[in-house]
Amino acid sequence: MSSEQEDGGQFRLGEWPELGMSLRDYFAAKAMEAMLSIEQVHLDHGETEIAVWSYQQADAMLAERNKK
Repeated sequence: MSSEQEDGGQFRLGEWPELGMSLRDYFAAKAMEAMLSIEQVHLDHGETEIAVWSYQQADAMLAERNKK
């Protein structure tokens, strides 16, 4: 599997490609944002646990996206 298949390739922010991130990172950030919007999450989970969960969600989204 290529790096692009693993991380979804480059996701560009605006006109400046150097400010981009991988699609995996973007998906993880969105998942983390949603999780952190739930107040109880802050009380029940540590930062590492939230980060791991966010990347698990991103990987699941990429796997669905890559299905033929």
